Amino acid sequence: MTTDAVVLGIGARPATAWLAGSNVALDPRSGGVLCDRSLATSAPEVWAAGDVACVDGERSEHWTAAGEQGRVAGANAAGAGELFTSVPFAWSTWHGHRIQVVGETTAADEEEREPGFIVYRRDGIEVGAVGIDSPGPIARLRRALAAQAPSRIEPHTALAGGIAPARE
Repeated sequence: MTTDAVVLGIGARPATAWLAGSNVALDPRSGGVLCDRSLATSAPEVWAAGDVACVDGERSEHWTAAGEQGRVAGANAAGAGELFTSVPFAWSTWHGHRIQVVGETTAADEEEREPGFIVYRRDGIEVGAVGIDSPGPIARLRRALAAQAPSRIEPHTALAGGIAPARE
Protein backbone atom coordinates (compact mmCIF):
# COMPACT_ATOMS: atom_id res chain seq x y z
CA MET A 1 0.00 0.00 0.00
CA THR A 2 1.28 3.50 -0.78
CA THR A 3 0.51 6.60 1.24
CA ASP A 4 1.43 10.27 1.29
CA ALA A 5 1.97 10.37 5.05
CA VAL A 6 1.81 8.32 8.23
CA VAL A 7 1.22 10.10 11.52
CA LEU A 8 2.40 8.46 14.75
CA GLY A 9 1.16 9.82 18.07
CA ILE A 10 2.45 8.74 21.46
CA GLY A 11 1.00 9.90 24.79
CA ALA A 12 -2.29 10.34 26.60
CA ARG A 13 -3.06 13.92 25.45
CA PRO A 14 -3.66 14.09 21.73
CA ALA A 15 -1.67 16.77 19.94
CA THR A 16 -4.33 17.65 17.37
CA ALA A 17 -4.10 21.46 17.15
CA TRP A 18 -2.42 21.06 13.75
CA LEU A 19 -5.70 19.59 12.45
CA ALA A 20 -7.71 22.76 13.20
CA GLY A 21 -9.36 23.97 10.02
CA SER A 22 -8.97 20.62 8.27
CA ASN A 23 -11.74 18.20 7.31
CA VAL A 24 -10.88 16.04 10.34
CA ALA A 25 -13.49 16.68 13.06
CA LEU A 26 -12.18 16.93 16.61
CA ASP A 27 -13.99 16.17 19.83
CA PRO A 28 -14.36 19.49 21.69
CA ARG A 29 -14.07 17.82 25.12
CA SER A 30 -11.05 15.54 24.68
CA GLY A 31 -9.37 17.02 21.61
CA GLY A 32 -9.36 13.55 20.05
CA VAL A 33 -10.16 12.79 16.42
CA LEU A 34 -13.82 11.82 16.08
CA CYS A 35 -14.25 8.48 14.34
CA ASP A 36 -16.85 5.80 13.96
CA ARG A 37 -16.38 2.12 14.83
CA SER A 38 -14.53 1.54 11.55
CA LEU A 39 -12.07 4.20 12.79
CA ALA A 40 -12.92 6.35 9.77
CA THR A 41 -12.76 10.07 10.44
CA SER A 42 -14.89 12.82 8.94
CA ALA A 43 -12.28 13.28 6.19
CA PRO A 44 -12.51 10.89 3.23
CA GLU A 45 -9.94 8.07 3.22
CA VAL A 46 -8.56 9.05 6.67
CA TRP A 47 -8.63 6.69 9.66
CA ALA A 48 -7.40 7.24 13.21
CA ALA A 49 -6.06 4.86 15.85
CA GLY A 50 -4.53 4.97 19.31
CA ASP A 51 -4.70 7.71 21.93
CA VAL A 52 -5.98 10.23 19.39
CA ALA A 53 -9.02 8.17 18.24
CA CYS A 54 -12.31 9.16 19.88
CA VAL A 55 -14.69 6.26 19.13
CA ASP A 56 -18.34 6.60 20.19
CA GLY A 57 -17.35 9.65 22.23
CA GLU A 58 -14.61 7.88 24.21
CA ARG A 59 -10.84 7.68 23.90
CA SER A 60 -8.99 4.57 25.01
CA GLU A 61 -5.56 5.43 26.33
CA HIS A 62 -3.98 2.00 26.71
CA TRP A 63 -1.51 0.34 24.37
CA THR A 64 -3.71 -2.73 23.93
CA ALA A 65 -6.46 -0.63 22.33
CA ALA A 66 -3.92 1.26 20.21
CA GLY A 67 -2.62 -2.00 18.77
CA GLU A 68 -6.11 -3.33 18.07
CA GLN A 69 -7.21 -0.02 16.54
CA GLY A 70 -4.11 0.15 14.36
CA ARG A 71 -4.87 -3.29 12.94
CA VAL A 72 -8.52 -2.38 12.22
CA ALA A 73 -7.71 1.07 10.77
CA GLY A 74 -5.02 -0.40 8.53
CA ALA A 75 -7.31 -3.19 7.36
CA ASN A 76 -10.06 -0.68 6.60
CA ALA A 77 -7.66 1.58 4.69
CA ALA A 78 -7.15 -1.49 2.50
CA GLY A 79 -10.94 -1.97 2.15
CA ALA A 80 -11.61 -4.70 4.74
CA GLY A 81 -14.79 -3.22 6.28
CA GLU A 82 -14.04 -4.19 9.90
CA LEU A 83 -15.33 -2.63 13.11
CA PHE A 84 -13.32 -1.83 16.21
CA THR A 85 -15.25 -3.80 18.82
CA SER A 86 -12.67 -4.17 21.54
CA VAL A 87 -13.91 -4.12 25.11
CA PRO A 88 -12.28 -1.36 27.20
CA PHE A 89 -9.32 -2.95 28.95
CA ALA A 90 -6.27 -1.78 30.85
CA TRP A 91 -3.77 -3.32 33.22
CA SER A 92 -0.78 -2.42 35.29
CA THR A 93 1.55 -4.14 37.70
CA TRP A 94 2.09 -2.42 41.04
CA HIS A 95 4.25 -3.79 43.82
CA GLY A 96 4.18 -7.26 42.29
CA HIS A 97 0.39 -7.38 41.77
CA ARG A 98 -1.45 -7.32 38.43
CA ILE A 99 -4.37 -4.85 38.42
CA GLN A 100 -6.82 -5.24 35.51
CA VAL A 101 -9.89 -3.27 34.51
CA VAL A 102 -12.28 -4.51 31.82
CA GLY A 103 -15.55 -3.18 30.41
CA GLU A 104 -17.69 -0.41 31.85
CA THR A 105 -17.08 0.32 35.51
CA THR A 106 -18.55 3.81 35.93
CA ALA A 107 -22.08 3.42 34.57
CA ALA A 108 -23.06 0.29 36.52
CA ASP A 109 -26.04 0.25 38.85
CA GLU A 110 -24.85 -2.72 40.91
CA GLU A 111 -21.54 -4.16 42.05
CA GLU A 112 -20.51 -7.38 43.73
CA ARG A 113 -17.31 -7.41 45.75
CA GLU A 114 -15.09 -10.34 46.56
CA PRO A 115 -11.52 -10.23 47.87
CA GLY A 116 -9.45 -8.83 45.00
CA PHE A 117 -12.34 -8.68 42.53
CA ILE A 118 -15.30 -6.39 41.80
CA VAL A 119 -17.95 -7.21 39.18
CA TYR A 120 -20.08 -4.36 37.81
CA ARG A 121 -23.60 -4.94 36.47
CA ARG A 122 -26.20 -2.83 34.71
CA ASP A 123 -29.77 -4.13 34.73
CA GLY A 124 -28.45 -7.43 36.12
CA ILE A 125 -25.98 -7.97 33.25
CA GLU A 126 -22.21 -8.03 33.84
CA VAL A 127 -20.67 -5.02 32.11
CA GLY A 128 -17.23 -4.76 33.71
CA ALA A 129 -14.83 -5.75 36.45
CA VAL A 130 -11.72 -4.76 38.35
CA GLY A 131 -9.40 -7.48 39.55
CA ILE A 132 -6.16 -7.81 41.45
CA ASP A 133 -4.22 -10.95 40.53
CA SER A 134 -7.36 -12.32 38.82
CA PRO A 135 -6.33 -12.84 35.18
CA GLY A 136 -8.65 -15.81 34.54
CA PRO A 137 -11.95 -14.15 35.51
CA ILE A 138 -10.96 -10.90 33.76
CA ALA A 139 -10.05 -12.75 30.54
CA ARG A 140 -13.32 -14.72 30.58
CA LEU A 141 -15.41 -11.57 31.06
CA ARG A 142 -13.45 -9.73 28.35
CA ARG A 143 -14.15 -12.56 25.87
CA ALA A 144 -17.84 -12.70 26.86
CA LEU A 145 -18.26 -8.93 26.42
CA ALA A 146 -16.42 -8.96 23.08
CA ALA A 147 -18.66 -11.76 21.79
CA GLN A 148 -21.69 -9.46 22.13
CA ALA A 149 -20.39 -6.88 19.60
CA PRO A 150 -20.72 -6.97 15.78
CA SER A 151 -17.42 -7.16 13.92
CA ARG A 152 -18.07 -6.43 10.23
CA ILE A 153 -19.55 -3.59 8.17
CA GLU A 154 -20.05 -3.02 4.50
CA PRO A 155 -16.95 -1.27 3.13
CA HIS A 156 -17.16 2.53 2.96
CA THR A 157 -20.57 2.78 4.67
CA ALA A 158 -19.35 3.36 8.21
CA LEU A 159 -20.03 7.09 8.20
CA ALA A 160 -23.60 6.82 6.91
CA GLY A 161 -24.94 7.57 10.40
CA GLY A 162 -22.40 10.27 11.19
CA ILE A 163 -19.88 10.46 14.00
CA ALA A 164 -21.00 10.96 17.58
CA PRO A 165 -19.30 13.61 19.72
CA ALA A 166 -18.11 12.79 23.22
CA ARG A 167 -20.69 11.99 25.85
CA GLU A 168 -21.09 14.60 28.56
